[in-house]
Amino acid sequence: MRLISKLALFLVLSAVCAKTARAAEAEPAQAYAEEVYLTENSALKLAFAGCDRTEKKVHAFTKSEKDKIESRLGWSLSQSTVAFFQGYLKDVPAGRAIIVDEIGKFKPITFMVKVSNEGKVERVDVMVYRETVGSEVRRERFTRQFRGKTAKDPMRINRDILNLTGATMSVQAMTAGIKKALVILDEVHE
Repeated sequence: MRLISKLALFLVLSAVCAKTARAAEAEPAQAYAEEVYLTENSALKLAFAGCDRTEKKVHAFTKSEKDKIESRLGWSLSQSTVAFFQGYLKDVPAGRAIIVDEIGKFKPITFMVKVSNEGKVERVDVMVYRETVGSEVRRERFTRQFRGKTAKDPMRINRDILNLTGATMSVQAMTAGIKKALVILDEVHE
């Protein structure tokens, strides 16, 4: 009797699994939302409010710079160049910013990290979010956790940075991207 019950259960589960697999194949790929919150110009206006002008500089990493950055981060950089934005107020530097693309669950999250002349985060602004869930990372409630952080500060989720329920992968991506931006800004002095 038990053998027949186990066999019947196995057949039912096999049929359910097969039906689920066929349904998954028949469904189109999950659609992703792309929400543009800020353009490059609008993000720069927020980051450098009160500045007379902003300059963009593209920097190609030297092998030495790239090695130092990768050593500090503990992972490889995929890019060989970076664009910096420098704000000026009456020809005096007023901080720098960098735009980062970091992969969330499937798609990149584009955001700007603005630091003071001393290398402390002043603001983080999500510019484009491309996932169906987790967009809470764009809210000030989350991004203000990074204010005052430097390249030397640890940024461990659930220790230094509070996680957001339902947005864990986006939180991880943002935290890694902000750390990467800070280390790049700390190593490259233009």
